Amino acid sequence: RLLHVAVLEDIPFFGALILAAFGVLFCAFGWQAIQEVRSFRKRGTRHTATVVSVMTVSHGEGRKSYQPTLAFTDSAGNDVRKPTMVGSSNYNFEVGSQHDVLDLIGAHAVVLADKRTSDTFSYILLVAGLLCVAFGLGGMVY
Repeated sequence: RLLHVAVLEDIPFFGALILAAFGVLFCAFGWQAIQEVRSFRKRGTRHTATVVSVMTVSHGEGRKSYQPTLAFTDSAGNDVRKPTMVGSSNYNFEVGSQHDVLDLIGAHAVVLADKRTSDTFSYILLVAGLLCVAFGLGGMVY
């Protein structure tokens, strides 16, 4: 407890306030992302889609993420092309491969039906936000 309080005492009030504000923002973005993915899982229609292109984003030092654009026929019989909501760093989508997606009418992107990547990122944002808020409020109090 003494070490915990000593660390919080070292945070200046204004710094703690900024940390708490960023925490609130992270929590808001994380919660919004969780709700968006949840709406896809509850109300989205499932389709088998074909990868038509893959955007590769380099993050330096050999790290990359992949965001595919998928083509499928929606419930109304329209041909649709949409990117995935979140890129993936551990899966290289090959053009021509097929994947199950969840689509909502009017949404700008789709969610991969069998992947939890979107959920994981959302929960990481939420937890990071909660930690920032906790340390920020603790720094303001001590």
